[in-house]
Amino acid sequence: MKIKEIRLTNFKRFTDATITDIPETTRLVILVGPNGCGKSSLIDAAHMWYRHHWAHSGNWDDTYYRKQMPGIAATWQNVVNVIFHDPQPTTDEQRRKAIYARSAYRNDPEFQFDSLSRVSPAVQEFRINRLIDNDQAVSLNYRRLVS
Repeated sequence: MKIKEIRLTNFKRFTDATITDIPETTRLVILVGPNGCGKSSLIDAAHMWYRHHWAHSGNWDDTYYRKQMPGIAATWQNVVNVIFHDPQPTTDEQRRKAIYARSAYRNDPEFQFDSLSRVSPAVQEFRINRLIDNDQAVSLNYRRLVS
C-alpha cells in the first residue's frame, strides 16, 4: 500500500500544497529542509487523516491543525486528502500498515522496567494525537524489544 498523492488545504502552515506523482516503486521518501518548513506538518497531516478517516479515533484540534487565517473554515474532512496507488486498504491491519507515525518527542520521565510481558505490535497502538505530543512509551518499547 503506497501513497501516490497527498494534498493539504489550509492545514497548519500550508494554504494549498500537493505532493504528487510519488512512484509506486518508491521504497523510501526522505523529507529534508530547515526547521519550520513543514516536514512535521506533512507527517502530522497523514497521521491526522488516518486517525479520522480510518481509525475514527482522532480529535480535531482547530487551533493546532487549521491554518489560522480570518474567514477560513476548515474541518478534518476538507484539509487533507490522501490517494493511494492501489485501492484503499479494506482491513484494519492493512490500514494500520498504510500510515503509521511516531512522535519525535519520546521520553518517559518515570521509566520503570520491573517485569517482562508480551505487548502488542506498535502499529496497533494509538499513543498520540499530534506529533508534538509527548510519547511516553520508553518502557513499553523496551518490553517490546525483549519480548
